Amino acid sequence: FCAASPRPTYVPWSESPELRCGHDGHRFCELFLAAAGASARGPARPGADPGEAATATVAGVSVPGWLLYADNHLWLDVGDDGLCHVGVDAFLAMVVGEVERLAFLTVKGDVRPAVVLTVAGVDLTLVFPRRLPLVAANTRLRSALDRLVLDPYGLGWLFTARWDGRTEGLRHGLAAREWMAAEVARLTSAVHERLLRPRDGVALPADGGRPAPGFLRHLEHEDALRLLAAFFPLPATERSTP
Repeated sequence: FCAASPRPTYVPWSESPELRCGHDGHRFCELFLAAAGASARGPARPGADPGEAATATVAGVSVPGWLLYADNHLWLDVGDDGLCHVGVDAFLAMVVGEVERLAFLTVKGDVRPAVVLTVAGVDLTLVFPRRLPLVAANTRLRSALDRLVLDPYGLGWLFTARWDGRTEGLRHGLAAREWMAAEVARLTSAVHERLLRPRDGVALPADGGRPAPGFLRHLEHEDALRLLAAFFPLPATERSTP
């Protein structure tokens, strides 16, 4: 039809970051993920190492091999067109269990991407440890908070930004898997210590297994604050000094 028709045809196009088909963000698009299925879950450019194109399960936590991980369990996904995405990993999703509120502290500019999650009445501030030129924030999450926990590596993404090519201070591959295993072990010890501590003469029993999603709501307020600070710390330059 196009060859036979004398009229020119046009393909709709827009520079708006909300139109995710216009850049690498299609891998985080709800319609694309629904149509492509499991095959859509992978790196933009698979590397030579097959492990980087696979998702490992470490102590019950999924760890995609192509992502870069920060100390506070934020991940960075490198796209194939100079863009990157930032989100929370499955470990953080497991710890929080359910998010009550989400507030974006940064939505534009050359900044450290930052959000505040309210979990079990506690505010958790997450700041990516590097400044990035932001393209867009996933503000739709505010009306679909379950995506942050149910699909942290997909529809639960937080930010789109321009990538500067630097990877210092971020883990990936084998280093990320070993770190995740150590984090799960550290979390298990911390939770058992707090649950086994006597309260009013009674200690809650622990079966020695890993913490279940949403366990945070079984901790006292102060214990929850300490645990979140220990596992999801602010970058050094963001911490206040006395």
